[in-house]
Amino acid sequence: MTLEEKTYRTMQKDSIAYLQLNEALWTPKIRIKTNVDLLKTNDKELDVASQAQENNNPGGLVDQKNHQFEVLADNFYSLSCKLRFYAKDTGDMVLLKDVDISESELKHSVLDTLALCGKILKQAKNYLLIAKDCDLTAEELTKLEKDLEDANKLPIAVNITTNERKSATRSIKEINSESRLILDKLDDALEGMFAGNKDLLEGWFQVRKIKGRPLKKKKAE
Repeated sequence: MTLEEKTYRTMQKDSIAYLQLNEALWTPKIRIKTNVDLLKTNDKELDVASQAQENNNPGGLVDQKNHQFEVLADNFYSLSCKLRFYAKDTGDMVLLKDVDISESELKHSVLDTLALCGKILKQAKNYLLIAKDCDLTAEELTKLEKDLEDANKLPIAVNITTNERKSATRSIKEINSESRLILDKLDDALEGMFAGNKDLLEGWFQVRKIKGRPLKKKKAE
């Protein structure tokens, strides 16, 4: 929620509180009551949307993803070095072509990391039985395979969280747009139906803080 939206939210809650303080005056006016009820409903919806926006901040997940992919790339680079050594030592040019991957290539992007790690893992499984003397173990591959599966899920989780936040942000804008129309109607209603109640109106517009709309003041004697 932006600073402007937070300021608006405070103003809206203050306006509702002021109306409730003076509800004995406007409750008999059915049209005013209907609009006040709508404003209260919008205020509750705004609280829900604001909480949803806060709960779906992807920042933490992005940091987790970045760290996890850094570790993943480092571990798979070590694995590729074992396979590259075996390929060069045995003259296996087919294997060398598949695993001759630089560290920078592995860390170029999320998609590159996932694709290249999958490629390295596939070759490691193929050569597991004959490259054991290069410290290639089933336990290592099992762990790396699990790490790769977890890493594949992270971008999806980040996207879901980001989309939920965007949805909540849209809701906040839509709710505030509706509330502004309601408050504008209430301005007219109070000024029209309680023109003689200067204290009520001055208090209302003080709470509303409408820019460019002067407070009504009593004429000097």
